[in-house]
Amino acid sequence: MKRFLVVTLLVLLVSGLMAEVMEKAGKEYIPTGNPSGNIAQTRAPGDLTVVVPPVTIRSSYYDYMPGSYCSLPLQIQTDETGNVLGAYLAYHSTETSTATRRVYLAHIDGVGNIDFNSYCNTNDIREGYPGLDLDPVTNDPMVAWHVDFNEDTHYDIGFVYDQYHFLPGPGLLAAPFAIIDNYSLFQQGTLEFEDDEFIWPQVYVVKGPTFETDGKRRIYVEGNNFASHGSAGSASENVLITWADFTTADIEAGNFPNLDWHYVTVPELDGYNKDEPYWGRMQKGIAVSDDGKIAIFGFLSINADDDPDDIDELVCFYNENWCEDDGSGRIWETARTPSGFYVDNPLNEDGTRWLTNSEGTPAEDVYFDHGALCSHPNAFFDSIGRVHLIGSQILLYVDPDDPASSFVHIYNDYVKSFIFDFDTQEFQINDLYPQSANPNDQQAMLPWDLDEDGVVDEYDDDGFVSPVDGWPIWWQAYDVAFHENSFKVVGNKDDELMIAVWQDGLKNKYFAEGGDPDYEDWNEIAEIAISYSTDNGDHWSAPMFMNSKSDDENYFPELDGVKPCYVYPGDVIERVDENNSIVHLMFYDDNSFGSFIQGNGQDIGGDVKYMAVQFEHEFVALPGAGDVDSNVANANTSLSINTFPNPFNPTTAVSYTPSQAGNVNVSVYNVKGELVKTLVNEYQTSTPQTIIWNGDDSAGNKAATGVYFFKVNTKNDSAVSKALMLK
Repeated sequence: MKRFLVVTLLVLLVSGLMAEVMEKAGKEYIPTGNPSGNIAQTRAPGDLTVVVPPVTIRSSYYDYMPGSYCSLPLQIQTDETGNVLGAYLAYHSTETSTATRRVYLAHIDGVGNIDFNSYCNTNDIREGYPGLDLDPVTNDPMVAWHVDFNEDTHYDIGFVYDQYHFLPGPGLLAAPFAIIDNYSLFQQGTLEFEDDEFIWPQVYVVKGPTFETDGKRRIYVEGNNFASHGSAGSASENVLITWADFTTADIEAGNFPNLDWHYVTVPELDGYNKDEPYWGRMQKGIAVSDDGKIAIFGFLSINADDDPDDIDELVCFYNENWCEDDGSGRIWETARTPSGFYVDNPLNEDGTRWLTNSEGTPAEDVYFDHGALCSHPNAFFDSIGRVHLIGSQILLYVDPDDPASSFVHIYNDYVKSFIFDFDTQEFQINDLYPQSANPNDQQAMLPWDLDEDGVVDEYDDDGFVSPVDGWPIWWQAYDVAFHENSFKVVGNKDDELMIAVWQDGLKNKYFAEGGDPDYEDWNEIAEIAISYSTDNGDHWSAPMFMNSKSDDENYFPELDGVKPCYVYPGDVIERVDENNSIVHLMFYDDNSFGSFIQGNGQDIGGDVKYMAVQFEHEFVALPGAGDVDSNVANANTSLSINTFPNPFNPTTAVSYTPSQAGNVNVSVYNVKGELVKTLVNEYQTSTPQTIIWNGDDSAGNKAATGVYFFKVNTKNDSAVSKALMLK
C-alpha cells in the first residue's frame, strides 16, 4: 500500500531569468473539509505588553517575506552583561510600485529609535532576501543577499558588513562583494553545472576553533540552489556553504574578499538535484552552535513517482567539527526518521468513518504529514546543544488505490515542535498548539481526542466527529499556504527560555473561505501567536495572541490599522527578571490584506516594521545573577527597601529605613550581579532615608535599559529591591 504522498515544489521565474519566489508543483492535494468551530485554548492577553509600539522602518510595495526565508534578519546587540544595546535589521523593499527591489540594513538604538537605514549596495539592481548575523566580538552586522552583481543572468550572493565597533555606532559599511559567484565557481570546478544558482542565503558567525589563541571567528554563508537538473524540473534546493576565519583586523582592513574561503555541499542533497537516485527536496533550517556543530534540519520529500518506498522523512544532516572533515573522509553524518504517521480514521456516532473521499468512500486510516505546509522554518541550538525547529502537521485523506482523490483537510493544520538530540541521536516531536494531555509523549496528537482517553471528545449536531480546528497561517487559502506559512523559534544560550512565533488565521479563514457569518468581523484580521518554553522546548505554553480586533480579548491598540504578516523574532530574548522577558519583532504591515506578489490583495504596498513586546512566563533563573538576592526584604530582619517609580526613566528614588544607626551601603547591580554604582557608603541614623539614582554608572556613563538590583547593607542585615529601567 502506498504509505505517503508528498507535496513537491518548484521555483517560479519572475522578471526575466531571475529567481524570485519559491513555488510548489508536482502532485497536489485536493483542498476540502468543513470547520468544526472548535478552537483550542490560548493564554490570557494580560501576559503580553507592548513596550515599543510598531515603528516603520521603510515603506515597500514588495508585500511578501521582507527578509530571509529561513533565518532571522533581526539580530539583537548586547553588551558583556547581557544588556540590550540595539538591533540590526536586514530587509528588502520596493519603495514605489515601479522601483527596483533593493536590500537595506537598518539599526535601532537601545530605546527603539532608528539611527541608521541604508542600502547594502549602492548600485540600483534587483536584489533580495537578506540573511544577517552579528560578529560575537565586535557586534558588527554581516549581511548576505542575492543579487546579480555581474549581470550574467545568474543571481550571486552579495555580502557586506558594517563596522559598528569602529565608530562605535552604525553607518560605516564596507564595500560589498560577491561572496558566492555562481558562474565563477562553476568555472573553477567547485559547482557541477553551469546554471547552478545558489541564492536565498543565511549567515552565521561564531567564535572559531582557534579563538582562544588567535581571536579568530568563523563565518558561514549558506545558499540554496534554484536550478534543477532532474526529471521533476523543480528546484531541489541542495545547499552550498562557504566559510572562512577572520579577525577584527580583517574587518577594519576590508580583507573579507581575500579570506581563505572554503566550499562545502551535502552529497545526498546534490544527488536529489539530478535524480540520483530520485528527485527530492528538503524544507529546512540551518543552525550553527558555539562549539562547532552545524545542523541542516528539516523535512525531506521524495518524488512519489520515483521513490519505491514513498517515504517522507524528518532529517538532520550534521557535522560536529566546524564544517570540516574530522578525519573520517566525510563531512556530514545523517539522522532520519519518518516525518508522518497513519492513525485510525475516527468513528462518527453512528459507527461510520469520519473522513471520506469525494465519492463518499471512507478510509480505514488517515495520515498526518509534517512539513507539507512548513516551508519557512529556521533552526536553533538550545542551551544544552539540541537543535530545534517549529513546524506543523496537517491531516490528509490518502487513498492508496486512487491517489488523485487524496485530499488535505484544510481546517486541521497544527503547530508542532521538532528536536534532534546530538547525544542520543533521537528525534522528539512535541505538541505545541493545540496540546494533548501528554504533549511530549511522542504519540500522535489527535485533534478529536485531546484528553487521550481513546474516545472522541465531541460530535457535532449531526453526529459527525468534531475535532479542534487549526490554521497557523495568516492567509486563509490553501492554494498559497506553501508561500504564506512562517514558523520561527529562538532562545538564549545561557538559560532554558525559548519562544516560538507564528501567525494564526483560523478565525479569518472561517469567514473568508468558509463563509461563516459569525466570523465576518474577523475578515482581514490575522493574529500574531507567541508561545514560550521554560525547559528548552520540552514543554510549551498555550500561545499568547495579538490582534487588531477592538472587541476581542487579545486586542492591542498598538495594532490598530495594522495588518501584520511575515513575523520574525529577534535572535535574543531580552530578560527583564525571572518572570518577564522581551521579544523583539520585525514584520510586514500590508496596506491591503493579501500579498499582491502571490496574487492576492492590491498593489498598494505596506511598511516593514519593528516592535518589542514584553511577556510574562514561569520562573526562569537569570543567568549569572551572582550573589545578589532578588528578595525584596530579608525575612529575618525588619529592613526593607523600595524603589519608586518602577519602571523608571532614567531616575528612581531608593527609600529604606536602617534598623539601627551605623554604616550603611546602598549599591546598584545589573542582572549579572556586577556592581554598577555605589549610591551610599556612610554612617546613617535609623530614620527614613531616600537616595536618588540618575541611571548612570560609577564612571558617569548612562546605564542601558534593563533590570537593576538595589541592595542595602547595614551592620546586622540587608535587603534587595529590583526595578526596570525603560527608555
